[in-house]
Amino acid sequence: MTPKQSQFAQLHAAGTAAPEAYAQVYGCTAKSASVNASKLLAKDHIIAEVDRLRKLAKEQADADAVLSINEKRILLARIVRTPVSKLNQHDDTRDLIKKVTCKLLGTGEAAEEIEEIEGYDKLRVIQLDTELAGDGASIGNSSDFTQFLKSLPTTGMIRPNDKM
Repeated sequence: MTPKQSQFAQLHAAGTAAPEAYAQVYGCTAKSASVNASKLLAKDHIIAEVDRLRKLAKEQADADAVLSINEKRILLARIVRTPVSKLNQHDDTRDLIKKVTCKLLGTGEAAEEIEEIEGYDKLRVIQLDTELAGDGASIGNSSDFTQFLKSLPTTGMIRPNDKM
């Protein structure tokens, strides 16, 4: 493959229309570019190179779309460290909110709409972070720790008479 063919394949794989890519690389008229771009795209090695470059670009885009373990752990840390009282669906904590329920308090003109915000289970988040960190084998298998987690209420508030 010549350097110009390679440049053409790169431009075309990146989304430039074949005639336009050809005109940019070879510096010719639109009519000539249209005819010659079609001829280039009929060659197996050009098709293969465009396909390879597109596949490479897709793999890179897919890799960028997936969170790294470190990014996941940063999000989990934000969930644990942000008090539920600071959660607000209108600011930068909205991604830490599990559910928002609108409720009407009172009746008539005195009625007031409130938002009830539910955060994520912080103990479960800590457990996920421990698993991602790779240091949870001994904790996850500890029957004392498992029993402790099971004894905690899963919903509602912890009351003074709850056994732990």
